[in-house]
Amino acid sequence: MNKIITIINKYHKSILKDKEVKRNIKVIETELAKYKFKFKIKNDLDYFKAYIMYQGIINKSIIEDLYEENRFAMLDIWDTLDYNQKNAFSKQAIMKKSDLIKSFAYNNVTILVPFFDELINKLYKDEIAVRELPQFFKLSNDFKELAQDINQYFPNVYLSDFLNTINIGVLKEYAIVFAQENKHLYILNQEGYTCLFYDGDLKYAFEFIRLYLEKDVIGMIDYIQEHQLYNEKIRNKLMKYRKKVVK
Repeated sequence: MNKIITIINKYHKSILKDKEVKRNIKVIETELAKYKFKFKIKNDLDYFKAYIMYQGIINKSIIEDLYEENRFAMLDIWDTLDYNQKNAFSKQAIMKKSDLIKSFAYNNVTILVPFFDELINKLYKDEIAVRELPQFFKLSNDFKELAQDINQYFPNVYLSDFLNTINIGVLKEYAIVFAQENKHLYILNQEGYTCLFYDGDLKYAFEFIRLYLEKDVIGMIDYIQEHQLYNEKIRNKLMKYRKKVVK
């Protein structure tokens, strides 16, 4: 299997070398630092995690801003409303802009901020009027101590729109995504990741990864040939290797 990977990964390139990704990293690290997150992006998985955290901060800010906009619009009567009324009006205003808000489901809970636990996510979705309470209002800027590892929502968090990749699916304990920037399939689990350069129709990617995880050398080569994955030069090299294997 190592020989196959050597052949197909001839065009391997870390996503960190992409020009747009480099620009993203500067923005992301600056934004995370504003909230006292010391997050250094050293590899592709670090980038994915930081990108998700950054999108979580944006999501959180959108929800909070929509709440404040609605409160300001109703300022004349706001103090006459009880908690339930404030909450109902606020949720209605936020729902009108739901297309701006990213989310995914985990344990039947809608996750809006991936670095918060399920309870805080429930509050942001269903009880946003808790922002009226001082201990919750400070979450606008001071929330580092409440932040948790986004892997608490594995694999769903990596398959969501919080990450700018194409969702291939879940296989065993792995989440599989495709990054267009470097044309790589990423096989992610709780411990780390593997990535493979992939050149072909993405409808064949899931089975391609299944064969890889099963270490089915012949099956993988035949699958590549059958669906014309990769260029002719790579396919020819794989066929030469296949002949050696089946002798």
